[in-house]
Amino acid sequence: MVETKSYIVLIVATLFLFLIYGPLASLSIALALATFIGWHFLTKKFSFMLLPKDARKGIAVLVGQRGEPLKSKTFRIMFFSSLATISIISLIFGVLGYPLETYEGLLYTFIYSWFILPFTFFVPAKSIVEESGIYFVDLKKNVSRKATIIEYLEEFIDIGAVLAFITIIAHITLDPSVVFFLLVFIFSPFYPALLAAILFEKFSYSKNLQNFIKKSKPVKANIQLELTCYNCGLRLEGREKVCPLCKTPLRT
Repeated sequence: MVETKSYIVLIVATLFLFLIYGPLASLSIALALATFIGWHFLTKKFSFMLLPKDARKGIAVLVGQRGEPLKSKTFRIMFFSSLATISIISLIFGVLGYPLETYEGLLYTFIYSWFILPFTFFVPAKSIVEESGIYFVDLKKNVSRKATIIEYLEEFIDIGAVLAFITIIAHITLDPSVVFFLLVFIFSPFYPALLAAILFEKFSYSKNLQNFIKKSKPVKANIQLELTCYNCGLRLEGREKVCPLCKTPLRT
């Protein structure tokens, strides 16, 4: 469910952007619509494929029932999709030897955002996978794990993109066109990502969530944990310091 504060931030940002520079606002809205469409279809198509292979080999178990998101993901999706876009652009510019941290570099950021932001579907897909209530159980190894996306991709979203963003900020040198400079940086791709995130959560999140659950083909069941002594296999309550049967130390 989209929170009221998301709409307030969007309205204020839209009015401000149209007041300062109308054409940029129109292009940003168009990019947001393109991003929403990209997220909707790519998440539907590939969210299940983002799961680790070993997890997909296990038995999918649906714990509880999921429909609407437990809480709003708008700002999280907006923030991390924006950082992922900037991070990818900075990597491309680094290979090409072009300074992203300059005034012209940030202008090109908006142009390149058209080709990258709509494909950052793995950010909303991460929220869908984690909120699905799906666990993958390996009965042979007697282990279960909550559904999550590929580890390296998850680390890129949570850590790598943030570090890239901090690095860019640290190298930015403001010039006399500071107002327009900041507008370009803040509203590309942050503003399009915000609008796309609101549209996605409003019209697409629940459908993609149910689609992911359907593709997982889960068993509706409860997962019960059992603690046993690693030495003799005696069932434990979890409060023991040593095994009552074989006297093996259980705590370090």
